[in-house]
Amino acid sequence: MVAICSSISGGQFAIIRRNYMDKTEGYTEICFNDVGTAPNGTEKRVQVFLLKNSSKKNRKNPKKNEKRQKTSRDERNRRILYGNIYFKLQPGQRYRIEETIRKKRKTARWGCVVDVEQNGNIIIKNLEERICPQFSSTKEVISQLPSFFGKMIYMLIDTHAHINFSSFDKDREQVIQKCLSNNLWMINVGTNLKTSEEVINIAQKYTQGIYASIGLHPINLNTGLVKIKFDENEGKHLEQDFDFNQYKKLAQSEKVVAIGEIGLDYYWKPKTTGRKQRFFQLQKDLLLEQLELAKQLNLPVIFHCRMAHDDLIKILNTNYLKGVIHCFTGNWEQAQEYMDLGLYLGFNGIIFKLNLDQIIKKTPLERILIETDCPYLPPPKFKGQRNEPLYIKYIAQRIAEIKGIDLETVSKITTQNAKTLFNLG
Repeated sequence: MVAICSSISGGQFAIIRRNYMDKTEGYTEICFNDVGTAPNGTEKRVQVFLLKNSSKKNRKNPKKNEKRQKTSRDERNRRILYGNIYFKLQPGQRYRIEETIRKKRKTARWGCVVDVEQNGNIIIKNLEERICPQFSSTKEVISQLPSFFGKMIYMLIDTHAHINFSSFDKDREQVIQKCLSNNLWMINVGTNLKTSEEVINIAQKYTQGIYASIGLHPINLNTGLVKIKFDENEGKHLEQDFDFNQYKKLAQSEKVVAIGEIGLDYYWKPKTTGRKQRFFQLQKDLLLEQLELAKQLNLPVIFHCRMAHDDLIKILNTNYLKGVIHCFTGNWEQAQEYMDLGLYLGFNGIIFKLNLDQIIKKTPLERILIETDCPYLPPPKFKGQRNEPLYIKYIAQRIAEIKGIDLETVSKITTQNAKTLFNLG
């Protein structure tokens, strides 16, 4: 019932064993006992218990049920806080994974060797599998490995992040390094001239994996027709008009891979008909200017669209450009029209709030990009907290569940989609 991580030959090889065993009908106990090297070089031992209640309750002693439920919550929190802290996959090392599962007097074992290349790529080989009741296939076994180490095995790309916003001021560099060490790339998206400069400055610090998109978000155009509630994360930086030459100058950076986020946003709008029409037209004019910039630079576009899909589709029917509809929330007919125009659909944490399951199921995986829109729209597990690029894995997992496919397929195809659209090396 003990899982041990031990290093051999100077830390170049590690063995991990995790054993599962049913304890009673009332609950299952899983014990983790990890040994690894802490950041300060000392060796530490972390022991964590996770108790899960079964559907069968002790009817004779209700108080015992209460105690089990309380323990389950407490120990689950300990698992989240302390699991996988000191033992991490390191480039240039080889790991052996072994797991034993005992359930109803049946034993199942599987194991494999994991090689971690210097560039962070992970190769799984020599997979040995003997009737494993928890997993239906070898791919499903492999898809569980990231949870063993706290590291993503398959490469993912967060195609829409705002890591330049103030909520990341205290730990921005650490968040980025953690992403890169977990095979995660990202595109940081500008929303006005100031934030566009910020995302470029951040991207230029890294040779690979961190990219930038520049543009003027429609709500950051000062129309004088509507009062907008500003987000303190982004800051208040309205622009009177679009400075075409200044944005074009910024786009000369090799780190700029797109124009965006740009588009139409009819959420905040004037009440009177005349002012409303004037407001809509100013946003359309702004969009057309930025589409011209994208054409001149031959860059894809990251489109923002809220409560304005029909108007955006009309504009794009006469102004063809490659790109993605960020945070898609439209209906299936609108989704089809966008895809007919050659556009991708971007899905993020909004899929946990709105029922987009049927649209995701119908949309070919080859037309999907995944994103976080961090620090906004965190997955349910992190409700009320800051969203982060690493949480992109929850979007990928949810899409895999909806489509009934494995995580590996979602990861590989959405990553290739992002590389193709944004020409990422």
